[in-house]
Amino acid sequence: MFNTSHYLLFLSIMLIITDIGWCIYIMFAKRDVLLKNEGQRLWQTALVITILIAVFFFHTYIYTHKKINLSISWILLAGSLIFTFLFRWFFNQLMGARERTHEILETVLCIIETRDPNLEGHSLYVKQLTMLLYEALPFRYRMRLNPENLQYAALLLDIGKLGIPNSIINKSGKLNEKELESISRHTEFGETILKSVPSFDKISLWIKYHHERIDGTGYYHLKDREIPFESRLIAVADTFSALTMDKNYRPTLSYIEAINELKLSSGLQLDPELVDYFCNIPLNKIEASRNSVKAKIQQFHKLFVSES
Repeated sequence: MFNTSHYLLFLSIMLIITDIGWCIYIMFAKRDVLLKNEGQRLWQTALVITILIAVFFFHTYIYTHKKINLSISWILLAGSLIFTFLFRWFFNQLMGARERTHEILETVLCIIETRDPNLEGHSLYVKQLTMLLYEALPFRYRMRLNPENLQYAALLLDIGKLGIPNSIINKSGKLNEKELESISRHTEFGETILKSVPSFDKISLWIKYHHERIDGTGYYHLKDREIPFESRLIAVADTFSALTMDKNYRPTLSYIEAINELKLSSGLQLDPELVDYFCNIPLNKIEASRNSVKAKIQQFHKLFVSES
């Protein structure tokens, strides 16, 4: 016959099962947070799941015995409650810190790009498009990617242009050979800047090679699979953004025109498989991303106008 001790242990076991399910959910749905620091958090979460399973069997073993001490039952339930609270609090702190970091970075980039009519929101839009393309990828590709690092790389893809003179960046006419050579170094500058940031080594390489072409005629003459997958992915988003955003030196292309340009570049400049996945992204998602970027940029425009 069940007594109070049995019911307390039953509640403790239910909490443990919930925690195991929560850990598994995090490993798959929120793996971008856990993959930071070279995946150390992912292994730590796997270790936590292993410990929880062991604790589950321990509780079950006690539960199957007829005589259960009431004090022990209370202690076990209290332990389960404390673990559940601390685990969720710790994960919420990780999520909050990540979102604040992204918000700060996006704000800084928006302020910089608001002052350049040819860049307004470009980095933020590339990030939005990159993540839309990430979501459109098959599961086998998504599992090999770190979404958090991918977002950072997409946001910072043009950070190396800070080392290029504004006279070249903002030139409306055709660039001469010397200017083309200078602007081609922005990927190298980007790599140098980001390599100084701990845990950004891989990101710096993605940015260095995001202007490589599938046919091998890019800055460093890498071709096809020699180019990092993340660089090829960001290149598709970067190209679409460049084609569809307002420029003072060329007309903006419509969605259909830009998609046609992507298809023409497929297999030459861009990865054909990734172009196909991008072309299958619903138009309403792309428009929603563009509108959100415009709204954010307009907020900063109003701020600067009110202060001037």
